[in-house]
Amino acid sequence: MKWHRQSAGLTQEKLADRSSLSVEAISALERGTRRHPRHDTVRLLAEALGLPHDRRQWGGLTPRPTVYDDGLTGDERAELFRLKRENNRLLAEVNALNRVLRIWRDTMSAQVS
Repeated sequence: MKWHRQSAGLTQEKLADRSSLSVEAISALERGTRRHPRHDTVRLLAEALGLPHDRRQWGGLTPRPTVYDDGLTGDERAELFRLKRENNRLLAEVNALNRVLRIWRDTMSAQVS
């Protein structure tokens, strides 16, 4: 990516301005500490540099696969799934207690009759 930026005669700051990304993000991508940017990031950089969006031309810079498009981070999504599992577990307990309560109520009704 650095080669593309320098070929366009841009500093990291100018590329950041053109792409609406931070200088830190551009620096991390160039240093290789961040190798899998989001698809939107690649698109913004491609547009700012006048390059095609074809990611094969980015020299190893590949976007991370996007499975979900809900804006959640990985940690937030993991917490959401944990809460859903907990909710399902609690719902199963409530249903089991309702069955026990119905049996008890039917038993009590039968004794009174």
